[in-house]
Amino acid sequence: MRSARLLACIAWAAALPVHAQAPATQAQIVVGGAGPYHRLSLPLALYGRVKEGDLSLLRVRNAAGAAVPFSWLDEDSQAEPQTRSQAVPIFPLPSLTEGATPSVLLSLRTDGTVMLTGRSSAGAHDDAAQWLIDASQVKGALVQAHFEMAPQARGVFPFALDASNDLAHWQTVRSDEQLLKLDHAGQTLERLDLDLSGQRARYLRLRWLNPGQAAALRSVRIDSVRTGEPASPLAWSAPIAPERCTPDYCDYAMPRDQPLYGLRIELADTNTLAQVAFAGLVNPIAAVPQPRHRHNPLHALRHAQGPRTSAASGPEEVALTEVLVYRLSQAGGEARSPQVELDGQAYSWLRLRAHIDALGSKPPRLMVAGMPRSLVFLAQGPSPYSLDWGGRRGDADGALPMATLMPRRDMLQPVIADNASLVLPALPASLPMPQASAASPVAAPAASKYWLWGVLGAGLVLLAFMARSVTRGLAAPPSRDSSS
Repeated sequence: MRSARLLACIAWAAALPVHAQAPATQAQIVVGGAGPYHRLSLPLALYGRVKEGDLSLLRVRNAAGAAVPFSWLDEDSQAEPQTRSQAVPIFPLPSLTEGATPSVLLSLRTDGTVMLTGRSSAGAHDDAAQWLIDASQVKGALVQAHFEMAPQARGVFPFALDASNDLAHWQTVRSDEQLLKLDHAGQTLERLDLDLSGQRARYLRLRWLNPGQAAALRSVRIDSVRTGEPASPLAWSAPIAPERCTPDYCDYAMPRDQPLYGLRIELADTNTLAQVAFAGLVNPIAAVPQPRHRHNPLHALRHAQGPRTSAASGPEEVALTEVLVYRLSQAGGEARSPQVELDGQAYSWLRLRAHIDALGSKPPRLMVAGMPRSLVFLAQGPSPYSLDWGGRRGDADGALPMATLMPRRDMLQPVIADNASLVLPALPASLPMPQASAASPVAAPAASKYWLWGVLGAGLVLLAFMARSVTRGLAAPPSRDSSS
């Protein structure tokens, strides 16, 4: 009996560090305002901690542990998004120096459209330092702007973009963007579109950062989407270096279970230009989390997704897109290739295929973007509230349709709710961050498996040795007293 108790204590002590290091499956929600509805944006780091990449295991709980009703903001099935592309009025503006009297005046008509009065020269369109874009008649969220420059315009044109609803108070929404139109090595490079990320503003102001080399704009078109909630702006990762490279490709480890919506290529050297192809690598024994929510319809993947291919012992390879990447030094600034749009799939690895030597002195780094999801919950029961992702596989989705959570809401109007924030617990120091960490996508599963079996075997040998020592000590006969 004594040996059995001792063995149980040894087994409990050996298992204790494993349980102590288990990551938490709850996070505290800090609410602001009286409610009763609260809006919560989820950090991208949450994807690597849940068991399901589609977040279906999430629950919002009150202080008593009871689940409270919530809905996803991007799963409003009652109202399909209404998209539109339209030309908008633009006005050239002079550069305003401190103390100078403006030569043009802006006023508003009763419908909110802009009226320009004052003196303007015949060449104002060619040397305007600023441009006012009147988006007051655009309905919904601003998704993308398309610029048309004068046919003879060539160069790199850096600019900043401000937004306003009254022409008096402006907020900078893009501080370092660029339009470009170049002829290089027999190719025409153009970047004439700007992602507006669901901005809601009546007026935009484009300011050339180098007024001495400004471009003459001819027209601007705005893509917009009208739905209950605008798409969330993309959140970008830090630059990711490749884990493995060959002369023909490089593999990059992606954040675990995170749907990917955007990709930026950071080239090491200037005056670099090359055609590259991207593919996602899928482990054939693991399902890839599919995005259950709609993303902005104007941000759909522009290139058809290719077929899957796989080697006999390697992961499946999904062709994503082929693009021209460049980093060119020009008189007006450095020309950089635009970001690549992806469709929200999650991949363990991204593979860049190209002649790697043609990409500079060292392989490029990648930045990937995710679209943070948001939910709205009803403050039901005692506070504080928490987010729980410790459910079991196969549990029903706990989210309600928005029409059920807010039965009297107009589905084409934004949700009215107080903001809330999530305090995500820190990972234990002994646990890796939620990112693939193997040297290659093929060797990762085998290396992890052998390492775990080795640790388990060593633990069993240690327990057997300790049990044998204890048993022999208990079975040994007591020594006789020499005095007897």
